[in-house]
Amino acid sequence: MPEDYPLTYHNLSPFEQGYADSLIDNESNSDDHAQWIGIGVDDFSPDALRQISRDCKRFVCRAVGLLRTSDERLFAHIDGYDLGWHFYLERQGTGVGINDMDLDELGHRLIKAAQPFDWFTVTIGADRKIHFGAPQLTTDLSA
Repeated sequence: MPEDYPLTYHNLSPFEQGYADSLIDNESNSDDHAQWIGIGVDDFSPDALRQISRDCKRFVCRAVGLLRTSDERLFAHIDGYDLGWHFYLERQGTGVGINDMDLDELGHRLIKAAQPFDWFTVTIGADRKIHFGAPQLTTDLSA
């Protein structure tokens, strides 16, 4: 994608859109839910969209490497949107996540792929856009 092409929710992959939708659903039901009134998919800051895309690509690369497969084969067996939804929940430590997809051994390997991704803060800025604290990686992704 050329650098001058604006990144928006609408041109994210289904996996990335699932992640973004899960974020909005989870965060808007938090203790600070009042600040989320009127906030939707068009309200991600440019930096937040870039971080979503970056983290999702890193997760898929890690999953593909651990599974010794390709992106196409991975997503042939799993709905990308659903995996993105559950990946967000997994990394944020919500108590639900990839294990709830009933994927047996594949699910265990995907959970392992998600382990380096730690939770991060999500805020609504004065600009009424969704912003993130710096997501952390708990381990080296190349491991």
